[in-house]
Amino acid sequence: MRDLCTKRIFRGLAAAFLFPLAVTTANGQYNIPENNIWVFGYKSVLDFNSGSAVLSAPQELPGNSTGSAAVADSEGKLLFYTNGYNVWTKGGQVMPNGSTIFPVVGRLSPFSGNQGALIVPVLGQADQYYVFSQEATSNSANDNGVSRLWYSVVDMTLNNGEGDVVAGKKSILLDSALNGTMIAIPGKECNIWVLTHAIDGNVFKAYNVTASGIAAEPVTSTLGTLPPTAYKWGRMRISPDGKMLGLISTGNGGGITGAGVELYDFDAGSGTLSNVRFIDQIGGNGLAFSPDNSKLYVTGVVPVTYKYSLFQFDVTQPTATAITNSKELILNTQWTDLRLAPDGKIYHIINSTKLGVINSPNLSGAACNYTADVITSVSSVNQFGMYLPAEYIKGQPAETIYATALDTAVCATFASLTLTGIEGAKNYTWDDGSTGSSREITAPGTYYVHTQVDFCTNRVDTFVVNELDEVLAVINVKGFVLGTTTPFDRYQWLLNGKAINGATDSIYQVKENGNYSVVVTTDEGCRDTSDVYRVTNYEEPTSLQDINGIAASIKVYPNPSDDILNVSSAMPLRVVLTSLDGKVLLEADSKEPFGIQALARGIYFLRCLDMQGNLIKVEKIVKGRW
Repeated sequence: MRDLCTKRIFRGLAAAFLFPLAVTTANGQYNIPENNIWVFGYKSVLDFNSGSAVLSAPQELPGNSTGSAAVADSEGKLLFYTNGYNVWTKGGQVMPNGSTIFPVVGRLSPFSGNQGALIVPVLGQADQYYVFSQEATSNSANDNGVSRLWYSVVDMTLNNGEGDVVAGKKSILLDSALNGTMIAIPGKECNIWVLTHAIDGNVFKAYNVTASGIAAEPVTSTLGTLPPTAYKWGRMRISPDGKMLGLISTGNGGGITGAGVELYDFDAGSGTLSNVRFIDQIGGNGLAFSPDNSKLYVTGVVPVTYKYSLFQFDVTQPTATAITNSKELILNTQWTDLRLAPDGKIYHIINSTKLGVINSPNLSGAACNYTADVITSVSSVNQFGMYLPAEYIKGQPAETIYATALDTAVCATFASLTLTGIEGAKNYTWDDGSTGSSREITAPGTYYVHTQVDFCTNRVDTFVVNELDEVLAVINVKGFVLGTTTPFDRYQWLLNGKAINGATDSIYQVKENGNYSVVVTTDEGCRDTSDVYRVTNYEEPTSLQDINGIAASIKVYPNPSDDILNVSSAMPLRVVLTSLDGKVLLEADSKEPFGIQALARGIYFLRCLDMQGNLIKVEKIVKGRW
């Protein structure tokens, strides 16, 4: 008979079990499902959910927007989109409170700029999003006092699940005197940096978005190689690993005087930039990094020749000069936008109606495999415009916590065991793909569960289930003294299936006939019940008077002895030879002589028992003649 019991033992465990899930990492967010739908400012839509770019049904937009942003859910289904002026539902309707989130009349609205619209999540609120609207710049000298940045909050639980701008959280002014460039960058502490640039000067402004909201004051970095007025127009891109920022300027007053391409180091922990490097004098609006962060692609106007071209730079080179010298001409083309897509390719707006693609952007030179006219817009009304939609960035979880392992020891014959993840997590994913808070197992092994404790914390709990050695209780019989063939930690002797009161020692002296068995238990909690041993020949012990007479008749000789002991008795006896401290040295039946040659010289005791285990006599034995 086998009984199941388990014992759980807490031990430290190194992070050796890497969980194979699509968890957001520092290798970029260009390929997360939330970026699978691109809604262009000129109504066209690209859908990447199939793994490739598919021209989808057009959406409602003014038809003359250049800047736009869209966000999908975790399954890649469109939630809403914006051009920085209005906010539309997935069905193409302006949200009830989503019109004119850009609150100024008579100014250049965000959709006139290249990076005027941006969507990032409200951290800690799964259904809410910030929508940033940045005023486009112009040649007007008055732009230095305007060129403002606002934000609004969209709640997807409003408007029957279609989403709406939250009342009281619309068109909140954040800053001014900016140049129209704006990107989101994941931070190191589950925060997001919204990075902007001053309209006149070489000042970057990084707004820290945390679970507490948007910081009132930005982190500023003052550096750059271009003339201060050259930053009025341009574009920024962050590398997928979040460590390099690329900036391209169109130059002073929209011309290419003072234009150029710069590369910066970005610190996602502090939001600061450093190590600016001037790369080239190309002036334009398009740039993108390769998925492996090794290449920077730039579209723009070449000085002197004024040709529109697409170039590749190797940004792994150790110096700015080496990066500049690595420049490869990919093709002569229009100077429009570039963006890394969920399929790992870089898409390029050739003109308002056609898209080209860099198929292998990690490779050098012609091996990057540029293909023109891959996608053509469906009509003159539904076009792509000049700029690609903004990339959506969500909070970057901190390093995954690999929790202390819960080692579980199970008995060899266990049938099943329920493993349970930590309480209160937002979701659970076990190694077998199941998503409940617990799972049942039927075999030993290593099991693990990934949980999202909150929006910022991922955790992996590992369960190591070990099978213990089999517990097997077998009764060992010595006369009417019962024991077991192997030792255990706890015992309970049974007579006729019922526990014998107080019979919890490793041996039991039979006191009556019947069916005996024993339940044994280990410290790990595993148990076994022995087979029944039946006793039918037990007799009551001899009376004390009889015992004295029998004892007097027992003879032990020779004593002292060097080699052999003989026991003479009128009745069968069981003899046990012990040391002075009671350690059993020899056991035998009295009818046969037994040898003591191996024993050291000294004093011993010989215990004589009847076959029921009753002590009849103790004789002192001397080994060796003195």
